[in-house]
Amino acid sequence: MFIESRFAGRCRKCKGDVAPGDRVEWNKGKKGVYCMACSPAMARAEHKASTSRAETTDLEVPVPEGLAMRDYQRAGVAVMLEHDEGSLLADEPGLGKTIQVAGLMNSRHYARVVIVCPKSLCINWRRELSKWLLAPRDVQPVKVNPDAEVVVGSYEDAKKFVDTLAHSRPIDLLVIDEVHFCKNPKTQRAKVMAQLRANATKIVAMTGTPIVNRPVELFPILKLVAPQQWDPNGKGFFPFAKRYCDAHKKQVTRDKAVWDFNGASHLPELQTRLRSTCMVRRLKGDVLKELPSKVRQLVELPANAKVLKLDRVERTASPVDYEDALASLESSVGRFEEMSAIRRDMALAMLPGIVTHLEELLADNGDSLVIGAHHHEVIDAIAEKLAPFGVVTLTGNDNEEQRQRAVDDFQAGKARVFIGQIQAAGVGLTLTRASTVVLVELPWTPGDATQFEDRCHRIGQTRGVVVQHLVADGTLGAHMARVLIHKQGIADAALDEPPPERPKPVVIQPTEPGHKPRTVHPEGWERDGNTVRDVSPEHRNMVLDALRRIDANCDGAHQRDGAGWAMIDVAFGSSLASRSELTSRQAQAGLRLCRKYHRQLSGHAVLAFVDGTGKRKKAL
Repeated sequence: MFIESRFAGRCRKCKGDVAPGDRVEWNKGKKGVYCMACSPAMARAEHKASTSRAETTDLEVPVPEGLAMRDYQRAGVAVMLEHDEGSLLADEPGLGKTIQVAGLMNSRHYARVVIVCPKSLCINWRRELSKWLLAPRDVQPVKVNPDAEVVVGSYEDAKKFVDTLAHSRPIDLLVIDEVHFCKNPKTQRAKVMAQLRANATKIVAMTGTPIVNRPVELFPILKLVAPQQWDPNGKGFFPFAKRYCDAHKKQVTRDKAVWDFNGASHLPELQTRLRSTCMVRRLKGDVLKELPSKVRQLVELPANAKVLKLDRVERTASPVDYEDALASLESSVGRFEEMSAIRRDMALAMLPGIVTHLEELLADNGDSLVIGAHHHEVIDAIAEKLAPFGVVTLTGNDNEEQRQRAVDDFQAGKARVFIGQIQAAGVGLTLTRASTVVLVELPWTPGDATQFEDRCHRIGQTRGVVVQHLVADGTLGAHMARVLIHKQGIADAALDEPPPERPKPVVIQPTEPGHKPRTVHPEGWERDGNTVRDVSPEHRNMVLDALRRIDANCDGAHQRDGAGWAMIDVAFGSSLASRSELTSRQAQAGLRLCRKYHRQLSGHAVLAFVDGTGKRKKAL
């Protein structure tokens, strides 16, 4: 088992120093510890994790005559068959997760299958199952027959029929599509899924974006998928949060401190654990070599007087820090409605520039467009202006048949413009007729943006996909759009980037008598003796303020203009600058960036720690 060492000691294998707080593998029988670089259990986990990226397999998955699964899809079925509790099928959107579930049902007979998905996908699920299931199965909508052999229903249907679904007879296979909708365990939707899971032998939870915004959102999903591995005895959350969410106490008032779980830490290790226990995830760039690339662009439109007035209101109402803004919205319905109204008014004020830009796109390349927005007033206004080009819309108010008709008409070429609400149209749909996606309102989370743009970037796309965020020049929305794009790097590190090779600890022998040896650990932190220097809250805030000054001038490293981050530092610098506060280690890392970019910090207090050449002047 992995624990944080409470005492100083040595690794049983490499004999390197182990300091209090270091992550180690503890062997109860042999009464010794391994550092993470030498851990046999971690080595086994990394080997097992490699199967979750499998692109080929020897397994033959039965399918109806005339159809064939892709190699990586068969490999996904093979891995899911090996998972005892359940699987988190987290392939990128567009890789055919529905087909893999059908292949799983063809490979092993499940007497009763319950499939829960967003309302807009119910018809698509029934279509795909009728096409891919080998043996004839009685596939019924839940509202027609909740006790059928194979039941397909929306989250709303599951809530209405939860007692029948969960208790009439055991569920052999529970499938939850777009399971990131259950990231908040306090919602009624998540509670209903927990009831169904309690009566299910096996589960497949599907989503292309397991981390919508931050790692803490993963835990409720993992508790559904593999509770014995991630939440034994119902006490798994706090260890998960401390290890992977940078959990720490945050001072709210002089006398009150609360736990903050909104950070991210040890992401390579998290990815290894996910892949070795329950997650199957492949990327389009790895398994679909022929799929064109996707490019994101920030298009800044001129700001008129009304837009600038609304921007001043938004800056007053919203914290500049992205995490603080999101947390404040999540904690208050009234706050969310206030910010939503400001964003709606901002989009309406920008409407002339937005429509002109969209008309130019449609006139220039003759291509179809997929447009994303939040508010009905914005969608209706754009649809009216672009009506001569042929428009279909999809919003949360549409029923299943209306949603499917909008998709079918667009894909058939009966309309050149598809306008959808970002969340309602952001899951499970195929809109590959277009290769240009335009977001005219700022998505609430990075996961919402990724889901919506991948309606076009999926199997069947033959052209490179361009994603444009339309924002007003110089506004808070433009800054937050950059931060939102950079925030996607956190999810990449936890889910997709190959974990770095684990270096062995290096023991540096002292050059002078009486000094203790120093050990450089795999994390790259150097410890002198067994202590790490603490940084005062005052100095942490000073470094954070300096980082925010640099980040505010950043254009995403598109130009060599000496403003903001250089390309190599964009993701890391912006991720530090977007935090509500820094830990001591983050402050030390931030100070190194301040030394590198000291020319942009004229007059700032942090320069007391930097000399004229950018080198260290004082220690924090």
